[in-house]
Amino acid sequence: MAREVSSKKLAAVLVVTACFLAAVLWEVDFELAMLSLSEANKVLFVPMALCYLLGHTLRSVRLWILLEQQRPFKRIFAINSVGFLAINVMPLRMGELVRPYLLFEKESIPISRSLAAVLLERLLDMSMLLILLLGVAWVVELPPQGIELGGVDLIAVGQRGTGILILVGIVAGSLFVWGGERVDVLLMRLPRGSKLLTFARSFRKGLATLFSQPIRALLLLFISLSIWGLTLLGVWFVLKAFVGIPATFAVAWVVWAVVLTGMTAIPTPGFFGIYELACIAALNIWAVDPTLSRTFSIVLHLGQFSFILFLGGVFLF
Repeated sequence: MAREVSSKKLAAVLVVTACFLAAVLWEVDFELAMLSLSEANKVLFVPMALCYLLGHTLRSVRLWILLEQQRPFKRIFAINSVGFLAINVMPLRMGELVRPYLLFEKESIPISRSLAAVLLERLLDMSMLLILLLGVAWVVELPPQGIELGGVDLIAVGQRGTGILILVGIVAGSLFVWGGERVDVLLMRLPRGSKLLTFARSFRKGLATLFSQPIRALLLLFISLSIWGLTLLGVWFVLKAFVGIPATFAVAWVVWAVVLTGMTAIPTPGFFGIYELACIAALNIWAVDPTLSRTFSIVLHLGQFSFILFLGGVFLF
């Protein structure tokens, strides 16, 4: 019965993904798309890949620090690569569970400890996304209706949603750190209370370490800023490669902020469809030709997807 329900959920996700992809490709002039691609400066795809590689390396360094350097960095890098491959190919971000599983299976790191590290990592990333979203209004003049996709202002929704998630994370983390025995007693009353208690203590330890070591916390914050800065730089290189699209850092900022909001809200397998539609919605501000914006969005997405597919595949096999 459970397998049947899971199959139905997967089928529903795949149908949604197919609908998004159809919406992207429906109005594409393929002859014009091939012309735009042939005119693109493909040399700039090389620094794009280097930016992604440096960013992924820093992500692995951040996870390694959050795990308190318990294992050799090269092992964490390999597991992080396979984990991000899973995140990009599995629907609804179910691939997030792969890294904790591999850290336990391959490195004997307790799942509760690695889950706590991944949650702290995600809290840092959500903070970076909020900074991006809040900064959009500073780098460009938005239209009155904002950046719409399906009648929804992605910037406004992203700001509210990200802010709420961060607030919930901070409040929950504070309760875990300072709630002490009261939280432990409450968790023990819940189903599987002992496992929840083990996770809570690991999460509490990770947060307490950050609060008690401000230099370490600042280092993690700097690494997170660097990761996202490198990603923006990679997007900017792809913008510069195409003729007819304004290639400024402000455009890269807006495109990446909107794409991330779309992927966070609707995590389709590989983020196909929603990634492209969000990218197109962002480029509409500059009245970019629809076929050109579609071509750019597909190339940008495939560049990132192919990178993590190759890197994760190397370590997987």
